[in-house]
Parts: sequence; C-alpha cells; structure tokens
Amino acid sequence: MLCDTQSYLVLAAEAGIGPWPDDPFFEPLVRRSFGRIGIDTLLADAGYDSERAHVLVREEMGGRSVIPPWRGRPTRMGPKSHWRRRMANRFPKKQYGQRWQVESLFSQDKRRFGSQLSASSVYGQFGELCLRVLAQNIALLLRR
Repeated sequence: MLCDTQSYLVLAAEAGIGPWPDDPFFEPLVRRSFGRIGIDTLLADAGYDSERAHVLVREEMGGRSVIPPWRGRPTRMGPKSHWRRRMANRFPKKQYGQRWQVESLFSQDKRRFGSQLSASSVYGQFGELCLRVLAQNIALLLRR
C-alpha cells in the first residue's frame, strides 16, 4: 500500500497471497502513484531495499527515495551500489520517521473494519480489500 503521509489517502494498493515478499508490488505501486499525484519523497521500509527501487523513484520518476539500506545480512563494507551506499552514509532519520504514518493507516483500517476478512475465496478477499481501501479514502475525504 502506498499512502500520502499528510492526508492518509491511499494512492495505490496491491494484494497478494502470502507469505510472500512485497518486492514484486513495488514498481507497479510506484508507477501508479506517481502517475496520479506529484510525489516529492517516497518513504519505504527496508523490505523494499534495492538499487532498482532507488533508480525507479529517483531517475525514472524524478522523486526522492528514502529506504533503509539494511536488508539482508549487514557487512562491514556496506552497500556497493550508488544509491544504497548513499542511504547508508547519509540516511535521513528524521524524515524517515514519517513512515510510521502508514502503520497508523493500517491501524485505522483494522479498527474500522476488523482484522479479518469475511470473504472465503481469494477473489472475494481481493474485492473486499479493494472496498476497504475505497471506504477508507471516502471516510477521510468526508472528514475534511
């Protein structure tokens, strides 16, 4: 899920059958979000740490990426690739502190709709998740 940290609006969401890494969803979410709204800085958790993610956001989309470079086993030498090395040397902790807001969005969703899905089929669960995201956005817009 990709959301705006100021408004909590969900800009793009993907669902998959887990347990599975979230990496494959990164590029489609970023491309959809950057196409809808001007994003200055994208904050992502360490699960998305890769040089490809930084290149996509910074070079292809024209934004700024802040992703902790601590995925996998840390080494004394640090990351070898350009953007990951830059993150390791000059990680903006204060700015990255705003990433908690997406976790707040998940908490809001669970309080509103519960922590379980009621649909039994995979397609029904995907549909239910889409409706939850839509309802979340509508509720945020109505509150404004």
